[in-house]
Amino acid sequence: YVPEMVGWTEETRKDYQAVSDGRMLPKQTEDAKFGHRLQALKVLYGSKKPILFVDIPRKDREFFDKLEESDIKRDAFEEAFVRGKFSQSLGWAWAYVEEEAAEQLKRENKIKKNLDEQIKQLLEKNPEYSSKKELKVLIKLGEVHTTLGHQLRSEGRSVSRNFKSSPAVYNSLNEAVRRKLFDKKINDELIARGILEYFLGPLLFSTTKDTNKAFRVARKLSSRLSLKDIESISVSWGRGGWRHMADELETRGIKVPKTEEEMDKMLGLNKNEK
Repeated sequence: YVPEMVGWTEETRKDYQAVSDGRMLPKQTEDAKFGHRLQALKVLYGSKKPILFVDIPRKDREFFDKLEESDIKRDAFEEAFVRGKFSQSLGWAWAYVEEEAAEQLKRENKIKKNLDEQIKQLLEKNPEYSSKKELKVLIKLGEVHTTLGHQLRSEGRSVSRNFKSSPAVYNSLNEAVRRKLFDKKINDELIARGILEYFLGPLLFSTTKDTNKAFRVARKLSSRLSLKDIESISVSWGRGGWRHMADELETRGIKVPKTEEEMDKMLGLNKNEK
């Protein structure tokens, strides 16, 4: 089993293997405080599965320094937008997307390299695995990391994928990052909508825990505004006319759902589809 675990430590690795071996209870680990990780640990408990940590470890300071630079760009496009400097905001958001795409590609290349090396080491140290005709490896990664699956498949590996929701929906900035990775066209309108969705995020994620649903609603709302509309919001805020983004949209006739039921209605979901 290969968990997505950017920033892992040697203690984390030992704890996960101890849980898998049945030598430690899931609730005794540091990760027990994270609900989704605790659930995974409960499934792993006593399974005797080898746990491979192939993600970026906490000791890789170069990688995390780059993440901090990316965060600075995100803060910069937020501040510029609020101050009415829309062109600057757009420029910073473009820079953010460029850097996110570059760092994601580096991360996935490192994951791929580490995966190959650790599987090789596993087989060398455990003859019972090397004698198997087929070795199944379960890798848990976020939906944004589909490029790794494509890379593995291109090398002749047998790869199958399972998504929490289908189709997978990304917010506009993540969509721009993915387009960059796949060398597809990106325009200012997509980037501007991503900025707008950034300000909508806190409201949507306080309403639902379903990331896919929140992103679908955000994309649906932002799609009703043109580049000029979004620029006008920034200019208005810069002149002292700041309003919460939800209020800003509602003054333009765009109703923002405030309950999960309203979200479901907007997306045309029924109980069987949720």
